[in-house]
Amino acid sequence: REFADRVDAGFPPAMRFIELRGEKSALADFLAAVSLPAGVEVLGPIDLPRDESSARILLRIPSVLASDTTKAVKAAQAVRSAKKSTGIVRVQVDPVAFG
Repeated sequence: REFADRVDAGFPPAMRFIELRGEKSALADFLAAVSLPAGVEVLGPIDLPRDESSARILLRIPSVLASDTTKAVKAAQAVRSAKKSTGIVRVQVDPVAFG
């Protein structure tokens, strides 16, 4: 029953999360480069309180798509690196806290 409640609410372990943090322009560039599987929900960007030029995006991922989504995120980071894109996008899979 508890797992069913978590599925309905979109909470772990039914859903996985990837947090993206960085400058707004770098995050926009990242989202343009990434090819996310259907079913992945993009939440944000949300401005970070201590830095007006930075933001955070959460990807909410059904557990069955976690592997494919992680591969897509890695590929987008590789594309940005190869193009020598400006700005850093910090990626954290299953962050402990969303603060």
